[in-house]
Amino acid sequence: MAFSTEFIVDQVKVHPDLHGFQNAIALIRARWKITNSDHPDGFAYHMFEKAFNEDVYTLETFVAVDDVTDAMMESWLTSALTADTVLRIKMNALPRIEFTHEEARLTVHYVNPEL
Repeated sequence: MAFSTEFIVDQVKVHPDLHGFQNAIALIRARWKITNSDHPDGFAYHMFEKAFNEDVYTLETFVAVDDVTDAMMESWLTSALTADTVLRIKMNALPRIEFTHEEARLTVHYVNPEL
């Protein structure tokens, strides 16, 4: 039973001009799509959100938003997680992964047309 995660960025908000820094990141919303090898058709999401304090930007630390990679954002959002916390997140996702795995094997009989 092996877990894997895929980091997906959903939204990045910036300050257009913050003390001379152009497009300084103010907020990142992202998620992990967690899967498990025992349930290959299933998945669950774990959400992340991080707001950046205006005081974190200095000439030495500022990275232009266009130069920020997904890997950098994932590091910023997950750096405080311990190995135990990551394992707990994955184990808590397992029931949802199992459910969506089973759901993927079903055939749709009806969908409300208003959805």
